[in-house]
Amino acid sequence: MGTDHRCTIRLASTAGGQLAITHAYDAANPAIATRLAADYDYTPERLAAERATVDDLIAAYRQQEAAKGAAEQPTAEQDAAMDAFRAEMSALRAMAKQASREQPQLLEKIGILYRTSPTPKQRKAGKKAAATRKAKKQKP
Repeated sequence: MGTDHRCTIRLASTAGGQLAITHAYDAANPAIATRLAADYDYTPERLAAERATVDDLIAAYRQQEAAKGAAEQPTAEQDAAMDAFRAEMSALRAMAKQASREQPQLLEKIGILYRTSPTPKQRKAGKKAAATRKAKKQKP
């Protein structure tokens, strides 16, 4: 029976997965318990308590990941709704501009900025362009 290494790698890429793999390896190898008892003075009760702590940590990690996923779902839905809203508003603005071609000042009454006269930068653009042309002619 072979091991699916892709599954192990994917599981090990998270902290909870790493703990689960470690815990499963520890449970599958009783020699580890004997070595811990001899080298570090672990009693079977202490080892069982440590395993229970690891189990609690794995469960808490999985709950946290589930909560994160649940929190990300509404955000994605809100983003999609806002994108749809922006598209509708853009279409509405375009229709309003088309409908009020003869009276563009009406657009400002519904909150769409429409300039009936040039902006200050646009008014100065002619002088700036003339100065640039004059400077280019003077260069050798």
